[in-house]
Amino acid sequence: MTLIFAANWKMNGNRQEALDWIEGMVVPQQATAILCAPSLVLGSEMVQAAAASKGIYLGGQDCHAAETGAYTGWQSAEMLSDIGAG
Repeated sequence: MTLIFAANWKMNGNRQEALDWIEGMVVPQQATAILCAPSLVLGSEMVQAAAASKGIYLGGQDCHAAETGAYTGWQSAEMLSDIGAG
């Protein structure tokens, strides 16, 4: 059995809080950890590097089904993938 730990921050947190969370996270060997923070936090190269170094995945909290368009405040799956989120 694989355990999944996912943290969905909604509209909370910042880059430093993400770095602190990643630093303090201990991921059991049989588990997967996913940080679903706001896209501005996910886009930080520092957060991406810290997550990668600990084997923590980054995930989008939400995304629009369209690849592009005039959808204010949304991001597409392609945009999230481009910054390293799943």
